This record gives sequence, structure tokens and C-alpha cells, in this order.
Amino acid sequence: MRAGRGARGTSGETAVLERNERDATGGLSLRADGYLDVTQAPYGADPTGVADATDALRRAIRDARDARLVTWLPGGRYKVSGTLVGVQGPVSRRDGRPFDYPCTLMGPGDGGPRATLVLADRAPGFGDTRRPKPVVHFWARKLGDPDSDEPQPSVSFNQMIVDIDIELGTGNPGAVGIHHQAAQGSVIEDVTIRATGAFAGLQRAPGSGGGVHGLTVLGGRYGLHLVGPAFWRGAQPVPVVSGLVLRGQSHAAILYNGRGPLTIVGADIDGAGIRSVASPQRPWDGALSVVDSVLKLRVEQPAIASTHSVVLRNVFVRNARVAARAGERWELAGVHEGWLHVAEYAAPAVVRYPERWMHGIQRQDELWIDRKPHPRAAVCATAGVEPPGASLFSRHRWPRPFPSRLSFGAATVRDARYGAKGDGRTDDTAAIQKAIDEHEIVFLPKGEYKISAPIRLHAKTRLVGAGEVFSTISPLPRDDAPAFSDVNKPRPLIETADDPAAETVLAFLELRVSPPNPAVYALRWRAGRRSVVRNVLPRYGTRTTAWQPTLSIPLVRIEGSGGGRWYNLPQHEVCAAEGPSFRNVRVEGTCEPLAFYMLNAEHKRCSAMLEFRNARNIDVYSLKGEGDFTVLWMDGCRNVRLFGYGGNGMPQPGWALIRCEDCTDFLLANLAPEHKPGPWVGPMGCAIAPERWFILSDRPDASEQPFRLTGAEQAAYWRVGQPRTNANERE
Repeated sequence: MRAGRGARGTSGETAVLERNERDATGGLSLRADGYLDVTQAPYGADPTGVADATDALRRAIRDARDARLVTWLPGGRYKVSGTLVGVQGPVSRRDGRPFDYPCTLMGPGDGGPRATLVLADRAPGFGDTRRPKPVVHFWARKLGDPDSDEPQPSVSFNQMIVDIDIELGTGNPGAVGIHHQAAQGSVIEDVTIRATGAFAGLQRAPGSGGGVHGLTVLGGRYGLHLVGPAFWRGAQPVPVVSGLVLRGQSHAAILYNGRGPLTIVGADIDGAGIRSVASPQRPWDGALSVVDSVLKLRVEQPAIASTHSVVLRNVFVRNARVAARAGERWELAGVHEGWLHVAEYAAPAVVRYPERWMHGIQRQDELWIDRKPHPRAAVCATAGVEPPGASLFSRHRWPRPFPSRLSFGAATVRDARYGAKGDGRTDDTAAIQKAIDEHEIVFLPKGEYKISAPIRLHAKTRLVGAGEVFSTISPLPRDDAPAFSDVNKPRPLIETADDPAAETVLAFLELRVSPPNPAVYALRWRAGRRSVVRNVLPRYGTRTTAWQPTLSIPLVRIEGSGGGRWYNLPQHEVCAAEGPSFRNVRVEGTCEPLAFYMLNAEHKRCSAMLEFRNARNIDVYSLKGEGDFTVLWMDGCRNVRLFGYGGNGMPQPGWALIRCEDCTDFLLANLAPEHKPGPWVGPMGCAIAPERWFILSDRPDASEQPFRLTGAEQAAYWRVGQPRTNANERE
């Protein structure tokens, strides 16, 4: 599908700013906050559902992209009869990149009326189940080819669909709610799709630093149809789906053949089961991890089945003769009537490895328990249990309604009382801090807010922006910011109170340290288990001079009482100024429950991109890595669980992707790095034959030799000790 090419020069942004000045009440300018209102001139999308809004919404999406605004749908019903296409870049501007011009759709999420796209009954083109057609389709053009209509999901960055509901009408058997295969920063969040009589709610999914959270699909053949052809397949690497509700699907709740393991956490499924159909010829695809979830079957099929390995932890299954099946060998019997509680199930499948490196070896993936090979499935299941309570799901979801600029009592930092400019030049430190000191909910409109000292968040502060590439906090130059000038005492852009009971929220922001400054880093987090970090982009710019100082401190530090739920933390840019001790994220000395729902670290030249040191009670639901060095180093940790690792990270000879030292009670599930054919040349170097590097190096203590798995050995399960079942229960 073709869409507008994007603005040339600044004309596109200027035009939109002049013609979309005010919100529906004629009040303060939405544009100043970073939003384009689709109901206002020149678009005039009808929110009553009477007039067809397709063309108006298409133009609004395109213009909002070119003006770097959020496409804003006020509460109402918007009738559509065709696909709403959002295509990212390339945009021809001297001061921007295609990645900074994403497409967005956002509605009010404050508990008021929802914004709903309503597909017309028997809409043209939506009637063929052999050619499913989406109502919303977000994609990115092939990088480097501005005239291409070939999509490249790996560069579809920061494209967001949030708080938008979709109804697929009647007489539309080929209709799909959303097609959104994308990468870093791209999300589908708090969306409900009514798909009765239609094909699917979601077709293709984001991964690689993006995710799907808070999705509900009612009806349809499939809830999530994550299946695609050829190289891109059905999702970007290592997708994660959290807070999922599926009801009444007839063929499969989820059908998957995407890149890398799929992790499902906090799902409530009533209807059909989950199936992975990835080819056994691609050993790093198709594995399933299902955690803290419920499946109630109403069709005669296995609850969970995969051609690859399957890992279940704390899963409840009802009315299924087969609760789980991995490959053709390992099957877990279910309970035809009643509940089965699966505390643990890990089963490998037989897959074939590539001819080019491993001579077409066909073998079973590895299972290891207490550092010893486990040749059969690991099972702990109990029949006849009581169904789980609501806390099984709520522990994986952010608070609702989520704080926003529309929340009662919210303050905007550009209000006259505070006077922040967001112009990329003015020191806005005092203005932002004053708003935070006086209000619990504070909104940062679109802009770049320069600061000269750290911003301090209180225990109940909720600091929210317009989007992770729209609202930016960055430091002033060192000469104008004494607090950010001492390399021996580096300071963060934002720091929290050290409080295990804190309910701090940070969302929809970019924390940019550019040019890289060794005296400042992005975030120091010490808020506890009730805190939330959502769609925040900590970011270093690229090295700007050959003599730039080496970076030796973490970009994000989680310490003290630090914990909470972190959704979509992508860090994938090449900086080339990092020293060996640099880290994308360091978690040190914490014990508050901490959960990452997609953790992504790439392209950093340091001894480890992520570090957990002397920390406890950490869950990672999908980890994607890329580069020539260690992705995750755990030292002195306990009660850590990782579900799903992937990406084309291939470290130097002798290095390990995951390095564990002096750790106990930890679980690493479905470690499946994707191999590239040599001599693959990426941002960090060349592919190395997998027998020369390690997926995992695990040293129990300093006196022992490490246990190691080479890159030629996919690991379905590596469990040491007994990590707790529930990530949000403190030990």
C-alpha cells in the first residue's frame, strides 16, 4: 500500500501547525502539547459514526507524522471503510531521521469515552479469508530507498497504537484489526478488538524492543495471527505479549511462526489454544514461553502445542485433553473436566541445524537442571485445583486509568505558573521541578527540555510525556551545567526517591545524553515494586568527535529500593564511545520485585551491555541482543528468571552472550540466538562460527570452571535451584 512520502523541508510541519490549532472545546492548543486532533479542520473526522472518516484519518496520520505529532482521536466512534495506513520514512529533512518521524494513533485512556474505529459492514476488500486485510496497517519503507514500497519491519521504530478500540463489523470474514510488525519502541497497548465473524484481531506483531501489552480480542478465527512468509515471518525477534485477553476464537487463540521465541505473560484465554508452527529447519524460531496465564478450552485441541520447545510456569489449564505438546515427543496430559495447574513444564523439540556450520545436524534442544543434562521433559503439574484469582493478571499490568495530560489534577510544565519552554535552549530545570513538587501528575508536552541539574521525582510522582521521541529531557552543555561537569561524580537526568512503597511512574519520554558526556547519565531508579516505567527511551547520541571522552558509567542505574514493572526498554543505537565498564542498564544490590517486559540492548562496545549484580527477584520477559560482546552478565544474583532470548548477537571467540557467576535459584528459558551466515557484516563486525562462542557461561563460584554451551547449542531450559514461581512475590 502506498502512502504520502513525507514533508520536504519544513512545509509539512508548518502547514499542520497553522491549521490544527485547538481542541474540540476551543481551549488550549493541542498542537502545543504535541497532538493533532482528527476532528478539527482541515480533517473533520466524524466522531459520531455517521459519516465515513477513512480519508480524513488517512490524511491526519500522514500529516501528524510529517509534523512529528501524535494522531489524536477524541472519544467517539469513527466509521471506516478501508485500511488506515501509517508508513514511516524516509522523510527528507536536514535535522531529522526517518526513525524520528513515526506514525501514531492514540485515544483517551483516562476512563472516559473510548476512541473506536468501526469497520463498515460488508466493506469492500474485507471479505476474503485467503487475503486478510487490516483496518490499521503500520509499516516502514526499506531503509535507504525512499521510493520503495517494500516493507522493512526491522526499521519500523517508535510507531504506537495506544488506547484505540476497533470493531470489525459484520460481513467482513477477511478483516483484521491491526497489522503492525515492527521493532524498537513500536507498541500496541490497551487496545480492544471486537472480531466476531472476522479473521483475526492482530496480524503480525512488534518485537526487538517493542511489544504488545493490554490487548483484548473478542471473537474471530484467530486472536493473534502471527504468521508470515519468507524472511520476516510473523513477528520481529523475541516478541512479548503481556496482559492479554482472548475470548471465543474458533481456530486458534494464537498462531505463531515468528522470529525467535514468543513469550506470553499474564494471559487470560477462553476458547481455542496456542499453536506455534515454525519450521523445524529454523532452530531459533517458534519456541513458546507461557507464564502466569489461564487457558480454558472450548474446542477439541491441545491447549498449547509447538513444533519447537515449550516452557510453562504457573499456568492453569481447563477442559483440555492435552495441556501441552512440544514437537512430536513430549506431551503433557490435561484434565478433560476441571483445572490442571502447571507449576513447571519444560519440553524440548527436535530441530535441524544449518548445513553451513553444523552439517545439517538434527537433534533435540538442550534441557539442563542444576547444571546437569536433563534428557526428558521437566514436569510439575497438579490436577483438581481451584481456579486462580485476579491477581494472576493484575501483577503484570500497569495501573488503570494510566496517568496522562487528561488526568484530574495534572499539571503541564508549560503552564504560566511554571513557564518551561521546551525549546532546546532554555534551562527548564526549575520549572519542571516546581511542577513536580506541587503536583503528583505532571505532563511534558512535545519539546526538548534542557536541564542543568537532576530532576527529582517523589514517591507518588507520575511524569508523563507525549511520546518517547516527542518529549525529550537532555542536559545543557557542561559549561552551563555545573552539576553535570564532574566525571568523578556523575549525575542522572532523572532520579527517584529511595522508597520501596513508591508508586512513581515515568512514561512516554526520551532521556537523551547527547553529545555523550561522561559526567551525566539518563536515569537513577530507586522506586519499589509498585512503580512503572513505560515507553521510556534512554539514549546516547553518536560520538561527535574523535577525542570524545570514553563513557564508563551505566546509562540506567537501578539500585537501592529500585524495582517495579518496566515496559519496552529499547537501547539499540551505535555510540562507539563506550569503555569496558559502560552498561546500558545496571541493576545492583536490589531485592524489590523488578520485571522487564521486553529488554533490548545492542551495539555497545563494553564487557557487558546489561549487568545484574548482587540483585534478587528479577524477571525478564523477552530479551533481544545484538553485537559482538556479552549481552547480560549476572554476578551474585538470586531469584532471576529470563523467558526468551533472541536476536543476531554473535560475540567474539571465547565470549558468552549470557554470563553467570556465583548465582543460584535462577532460570533461563528458550535461549535461541539467530545465526547469520558468514561473513555477515553488521554494525559491530562479522559473524563468527557458533562453535567458537558461547550462548551461556555459568560459573558457580570462583573456585570452579564454568559450565558452557556453545553457540551451536540452543538451550530450551537452564534451571539452577528453585527460582520462585511468582516474580512479584518477595522471597
